[in-house]
Amino acid sequence: MFQSKKCISTDNLQQLKSDLDCFLKKRKKVKCKSLNRTVSLEKLPDALTERHDSRRRLQALNVGLDIVLKSPSCTRRVIGGHTCFEFRGKDAAGKLVIVHLREEIIQKDRILFLVSCATK
Repeated sequence: MFQSKKCISTDNLQQLKSDLDCFLKKRKKVKCKSLNRTVSLEKLPDALTERHDSRRRLQALNVGLDIVLKSPSCTRRVIGGHTCFEFRGKDAAGKLVIVHLREEIIQKDRILFLVSCATK
């Protein structure tokens, strides 16, 4: 399990949404170390902000991206015809953070999307 040096954010929901918008303007994709592929962040705003617990998920996003970028291993599963990857790691305080990626086939291209980032 990967231990991140970043902490889970304590900002309010409006600040977290504005930070997410600024981040997505700068970067549309990130590189996953364990899969050696790029991960698209296009579906991220809808996947995180449309949920009932969006504040908690947005607070864990910074740590979740760090886990995807630097984690050496992940778990692979097939759910509903899509290949899904799960990354588990801990933040600096030792709280568990789980990140889900989904691989979708779009016009013969296999694209990874960051779907979920949550704490337990």
